[in-house]
Amino acid sequence: MKSIVTTPRRRRSSSLRLLLLGLLLPMWLLGWSAALAQSWPPLNGVVADGTGKVDATKVNAAAQKIKDLGYKPLAVIVPSSGGVDENTYARQAAQHYGFGSTDVPDPNLLALVVILDTRRSIVLYGDALKPVMEQSQGNSSAADVIRSNYLNPKLASGDYTGAFVDSFNQAVKDVNPAPTPPPQPAVVNNVDTSGIGNAILWGLGISSSWARS
Repeated sequence: MKSIVTTPRRRRSSSLRLLLLGLLLPMWLLGWSAALAQSWPPLNGVVADGTGKVDATKVNAAAQKIKDLGYKPLAVIVPSSGGVDENTYARQAAQHYGFGSTDVPDPNLLALVVILDTRRSIVLYGDALKPVMEQSQGNSSAADVIRSNYLNPKLASGDYTGAFVDSFNQAVKDVNPAPTPPPQPAVVNNVDTSGIGNAILWGLGISSSWARS
């Protein structure tokens, strides 16, 4: 009777399992990374805080001023975007929290989005706010000024709450600037003009005497 040798078959089976594992592992890691990137913090008013370091009450109070003007503020801060760039992540956030789609954000949206591990921030706004956010302020747009002068400095100092509060407050000033008071006309009362004629004649007399000398 011939004996049956099974060892090669076991080896082929082991090799097949290793091959399948090699193919599936990258796919599993990719899916895990995508799931991590889409792990959104819960929304508290207009604040989505993935750090636990933002005073949502203060930020919501500042954001209410934007709401009162008919716009829709959103403040998002996360430790990481999972490798997604800030523009894409901001648009994904807008869609996730119900402010339009990734292609077309809500026209009244004003979103401040911060990603801590890459130290990136962005001001995302809808079409209704374009005339305001893209108006020139020196060599920058209003949106760039908000990000560079109000959002980023406070973020760098670790004051995440202040970063959002100051940025929303400045946005209110941009959207609804205080009216410039009209210039007041100059009013001159009770001016004694009796000596003006003599002063003019005296001046002319001096000029004439200098001219004659």
